[in-house]
Amino acid sequence: MQQIRNFLDIPDATDAKVVVLPVAYDATATYLKGTAEGPGAVIDASAHVEYFDAELGLEPCNVVGIETHPVIKSSDSPEKFLPELTEIYSRIVAGGRFVLMLGGEHSITLAPVEALAEKREPFSILSLDAHSDLREEYEGTRYGHGSVMRRSREHVARIVEVGVRALDVEEARLVESDPGITVFFAHERRDADSIAEDVLEALTDRVYVSIDLDYFDMGIALSVGTPEPGGGSWWDALRILRRVFENKRVIGCDIVETRPAPGMVAAEFTAARLAYKLIGYRFCIGESVRHGGKKKKIAKG
Repeated sequence: MQQIRNFLDIPDATDAKVVVLPVAYDATATYLKGTAEGPGAVIDASAHVEYFDAELGLEPCNVVGIETHPVIKSSDSPEKFLPELTEIYSRIVAGGRFVLMLGGEHSITLAPVEALAEKREPFSILSLDAHSDLREEYEGTRYGHGSVMRRSREHVARIVEVGVRALDVEEARLVESDPGITVFFAHERRDADSIAEDVLEALTDRVYVSIDLDYFDMGIALSVGTPEPGGGSWWDALRILRRVFENKRVIGCDIVETRPAPGMVAAEFTAARLAYKLIGYRFCIGESVRHGGKKKKIAKG
């Protein structure tokens, strides 16, 4: 493990309740390589994110302590690497802390799913993604990015996917036949508030949230592992996510598939801003304004 700069460029809190876990892994990427560089780029971009969240009316980083874990990097097969990542994740959550994982390709989501499933407390998954990722096997492995939700389904009772606009015929048949999988397709063009209501109904009380950056329109996040036209807007995503955080117990999150590209920083900054939003939604909804301005209490590390 190697250390990169800290999320938001702030020192690790001694009483951290949030652990940002960067996972530099893209061994099963099949279109555009480079998502292994995503976590570092997202954390670099986070140094330019304003501490004050206008929507919430406070500075989340001055409400809840945040720690940045040393980067986990591997080029091993998913069959070898994912059990190792699951063990690392299990050690972190054993202390009762909330993990926000940054990828890296989407296959890494299986590690927190398996780690949390070991606790024997049922939960469901909310996935915002352009792809259903429900293939039984893809490019010679059952544990790659194209199969992550298929493998995750083996550990949870419900998976809810939002924004899907790319899947193969076998995946479509699975969606039709498996009552434990609910998909809100992008082509249905429903408004976010309507989707949020149905998402809440489909999810269980405890939820793991996984966000593939290719969920978003390419004007927001062009540089991703597998780009797909017709994505969602920033504000629609936040409306759905906020409703989930307000009404469910979110037990973990990840943001995956950021792929840095020369001369383009929109994807990594979007991911950094989204990560900070998720922390705010998880720990600060309902709080009053405590701190004004930027970087009032926390100094540069």
